[in-house]
Amino acid sequence: MRSNFDKNVIKANFSKAALTYDAYAGIQREASSGLAEHVLKAACAKKGLSASSSGASAAHFFSDRGLSVLDIGCGTGALLGMLRRGMPHAMLFGCDMALPMLVAAKRRGGNTRLCGADFEALPFKDGSFDIAASSLAYQWSGDIVSAFKEAHRALRPAGLFAFAAFGPKT
Repeated sequence: MRSNFDKNVIKANFSKAALTYDAYAGIQREASSGLAEHVLKAACAKKGLSASSSGASAAHFFSDRGLSVLDIGCGTGALLGMLRRGMPHAMLFGCDMALPMLVAAKRRGGNTRLCGADFEALPFKDGSFDIAASSLAYQWSGDIVSAFKEAHRALRPAGLFAFAAFGPKT
């Protein structure tokens, strides 16, 4: 299912917005927060543990050492920061097609690896990640089927793929 999005225009627009993006990203923060809570609860559930309904850090419930997490379309790194707080020992990776967004994500700090990448051509080996997450980014994919296939390819068997998108019960 291909769209008529021009990736160069999208990349240019997000690149221009990078410096001021966070000041106007209230709905994006809200979606990222809900997604981070879902990912942390799911990670606990995979370990057979119960996370509290208050969204307490998964670090309280299991050791996340060796856990690898990818944020697809990470933008300025809001979701990465939330996941870092919940899984402080996880290996976090973020990718985005707009380099200035990655620069903004780098300024947030933390031990996160960042790279420029397109949804439909992730530069990672098959089975590289335990978790792939994405908040309010997939609507910008030109080919959602290919993008989802790439996320699946990058995940380890039984890995978790979670994303937030605009729509009912986002």
